[in-house]
Amino acid sequence: MSALWKCKKIKTKKIYAPDSIPNKKYCPIPFFSAEIFSNKVVKLCCVSNTILETSDIELKDFWMSNIMSDIRKKMLSGTALDHCKTCYAKEASGTKSMRQYSIDDMGYINTPFSFPTHLQLKVSNICNLKCIMCSSTYSTKWNEDINWITGMHYMEKNKTYQLEKNKLKALIDDFLLHNPLQNKILELYGGESMLAKNFWNVLEQYPKKQLQQIIFTTHTNATILNRQHLQNIVKFKESIIQLSIDGIDDVFEYVRFPGKWALTHKIIQKYLNYQKNFSNIKINITFTLTSFSAIGLTNFIAYCRYHKILYHINVADIAYDKQEAEISRDAYTHPAALPVILKNKILADLEQLKDKNTLEIVRLAFSQTLNDNTYKNFPKFCALIKKHRKVDFESLCSKYYGVKFEQIYT
Repeated sequence: MSALWKCKKIKTKKIYAPDSIPNKKYCPIPFFSAEIFSNKVVKLCCVSNTILETSDIELKDFWMSNIMSDIRKKMLSGTALDHCKTCYAKEASGTKSMRQYSIDDMGYINTPFSFPTHLQLKVSNICNLKCIMCSSTYSTKWNEDINWITGMHYMEKNKTYQLEKNKLKALIDDFLLHNPLQNKILELYGGESMLAKNFWNVLEQYPKKQLQQIIFTTHTNATILNRQHLQNIVKFKESIIQLSIDGIDDVFEYVRFPGKWALTHKIIQKYLNYQKNFSNIKINITFTLTSFSAIGLTNFIAYCRYHKILYHINVADIAYDKQEAEISRDAYTHPAALPVILKNKILADLEQLKDKNTLEIVRLAFSQTLNDNTYKNFPKFCALIKKHRKVDFESLCSKYYGVKFEQIYT
């Protein structure tokens, strides 16, 4: 999920104070932002439920097409859209949505820019990890586990792809050409963004002076970093590097399998050193709160405080449309899937840290209601992961909180 509007506002004369947002279905995102999901597919944003086929139409033409115009009219009139079901469901459950975050930062926009001022590029699905809360849609590494994971959650194999070089070049050229006086944001994610060779090779073609009006932000699992990456991120007006880290030590290695914490720790230190040497480099960490990462949250916060790293807690999205299914992997990764005794111990630890914002986020996530099958089959899912990955969540629960499954599940 993008945390863009938590980082930087796009300042423009076309934004009006949100004194009275017209309706609860309105969202400013389709007026200033677009996600390029593949070579011929666009989404309204990174959490949108549906895709828009663009065929061979260039984004600058699709942006002003009847399709986008109709979406914006419905936004302004208060008509619910299938694209936005994730946000509606989050809000219904009491969780703050991407729609609400964008309103907080952007206010009310009723006229689209001539071209997106926030361009999200899903450059590739190539990844070197198969994180517990992810899927084959965003990680080719997950294809290795399709055959056994489908016993508890249906997942299809996905072909490897990258945005083509000529497509990337055309998009970035148009992005630079339009709205020349605006602060603009170029957001990169994947897959693992540092494995998107096409993007980094194209970026080398642009001199620093062409990128000085651009804020660059990317999400990375902090397992890969080379000279090409470092030489290019310094060319922007500002580069916000969001490290996706969900714990330290053995919790990290369980959640971000098969990542190794020792390597990631070294790369984090490299980023921090770069931040010290370049004023336009900003490093922060996004912790995705799941049932499996929650047990390592207090140690993670202590790590960030020690190294003086800004962190943000993001709750793993639940597949709301799959909640009625008998078994859903997405529900097992939701923090609410944990047994009550473990939730209470984690909350007690967090209270000692005096981080009210994080405590509120975790408490709300823990309070969500899942279907009975999720609670009943949670240890079964953990056993399946242990069988195939040789990592044991129950042993982590025992190590950090003295909780054993045999005491809870009968």
